[in-house]
Amino acid sequence: MPEIIVVGSGIGGLVAGALLARYGKQVMVLESHGIAGGAAHSFVRQGFHFDSGPSFYCGLSADPDSVNPLRQVLALLGEKIPATAYDPLGHYHFRKPRYRFLAIEMPI
Repeated sequence: MPEIIVVGSGIGGLVAGALLARYGKQVMVLESHGIAGGAAHSFVRQGFHFDSGPSFYCGLSADPDSVNPLRQVLALLGEKIPATAYDPLGHYHFRKPRYRFLAIEMPI
C-alpha cells in the first residue's frame, strides 16, 4: 500500500515520486495517458518522429557545475541519461525582409 500517491507522470510528478522513493517512502505514480512523461515525450506517425513538448533541454550534460534542477535531481538519484552537447549552442536564421528602407531628404 503506497504512503503517497502522485497524480501525473510529467517531469514534476516523476521527480517528486523518485525523490520520495529515494528517501524511503512507498510511492505510486498515476497517469491517465498511455505514456509517462507528460509533455516531455514523443511519438512517431508514418515514419516521422515528433516531440510533443520541449525538444531542447539545456544543462543535462554530465557537467557537475550544471545548475539545471533536473540534472541535480538525476545526480542525487544516481541516474544517468544520454545527452548530446550542442556545439555551438544554437543558430538563428532570419528570413530576408521583403521591404527596403528608403532614405529621403526633406526640406526644412
